[in-house]
Amino acid sequence: MNFSFEVFSLRKENHSWLQELVCRFDQNLKKQSKLRQDSLFKQEISSLAQLLANVDKDVLKVLYYYSLSEKDRFFEDLKQIVSLVSAGKERLIFSDPAFFHIYKTANRVRREIHRYKGFLRFKEVKGGYLYAAFEPEFNVIIPLARHFANRFRNEKIILHDRKRGLAVFCHKGHMIQAEIIKPIPQETEEETFFSNLWKKYFETLAIKERENLTGQKRNVPLKYRKFMVEFEP
Repeated sequence: MNFSFEVFSLRKENHSWLQELVCRFDQNLKKQSKLRQDSLFKQEISSLAQLLANVDKDVLKVLYYYSLSEKDRFFEDLKQIVSLVSAGKERLIFSDPAFFHIYKTANRVRREIHRYKGFLRFKEVKGGYLYAAFEPEFNVIIPLARHFANRFRNEKIILHDRKRGLAVFCHKGHMIQAEIIKPIPQETEEETFFSNLWKKYFETLAIKERENLTGQKRNVPLKYRKFMVEFEP
């Protein structure tokens, strides 16, 4: 398979939202050199982890999903939350206007993850891999990889975020971030056969006289259909 594997390998059982949130913060902090002048972030990343470890689990989940949105205000908003925690005012988080914005955005991220768990379509490609391409609004490839790595534990799975050029390879509970450096292999003959069979079933099952395009768009928004085999021409 034409991959360049790099960056990190994660086991589902020893990975947590807190670890990933701190890791994402550390990676982005290095890109934001101006933040090094802010006294709030002069503490070590381990200190940040200790502060966040005291945050309510539900708040931590919200912060994690919010970090996946890649919003420009992520650092400023996280600064506000960490300030409340370090000052012993964690109870005020839910009444903070900044947290309300974080919560709304986190819900959008959570909703996109939920939808892709149902809308993501895998194709068997040569080499025995199950390949799924998608272009999400948010950076949700890791939580999706965690879900499918657990669900299809014995399969060799490739998730490919084409919008960001990211890929994750999953096999036997492991998740490995990878860089795709050559074209993906062609789908197998069996995959082509069953894909055509599924499209035929999808077309045959539909009742033309009861076609409801508005309902279809509501249940399966157009942005998800690009990589769904039943909507391919």
